[in-house]
Amino acid sequence: MENKQKEFKPKLNNDTLMSIEGLDYYGEYVKSDNNKYILTWLDGEIGGTIRGSRDKGKGILIFFEDEKCKYYIKLERPVKGKIAENGNIVICDWLFSKPYDPKNYTMLGGKCIAVNKDGDILINHEVKANLANCAISKDGNIAVFHTATHPKHEDGDKLFFFDLIKKELIDTKDTEGERGINLMSLLEKL
Repeated sequence: MENKQKEFKPKLNNDTLMSIEGLDYYGEYVKSDNNKYILTWLDGEIGGTIRGSRDKGKGILIFFEDEKCKYYIKLERPVKGKIAENGNIVICDWLFSKPYDPKNYTMLGGKCIAVNKDGDILINHEVKANLANCAISKDGNIAVFHTATHPKHEDGDKLFFFDLIKKELIDTKDTEGERGINLMSLLEKL
């Protein structure tokens, strides 16, 4: 992972997509509830033509505080970012495509990523199942990641809970194939 600072100016195009002045960039974004922070990500290279499933060409996440870029990090395939009121973020890294292996399904997997507002990596946890979604508590102290089904690995159909203060995995829970779980509702009950 690369973590760098740069001068970029965000332009919010609608409720979910933004561009950045001076870059050939058009990606998804979320804002913190207090409107202080913006997280944007692109599952593809800036200026590139290939997006989504691929075996090279890192994507990027860019973090803004008060509309000023604080940092950016290159990840293989960043998707589904979320941001808390303290500026902590979570994002699923779907990783580059691997060769199909019908015997062991080793092509499945992803990384649970959490970063603080200064660009410090809090969590970088690899799972052996595809990531379906993630969420972060309003205060930014707890994160949860949900994996999809994996026919050959215990990481499939699970929730992974992380304490972002201690920077550690604190619990897992089987979901038994349940989809569409409201992760924010789960976090509010903790």
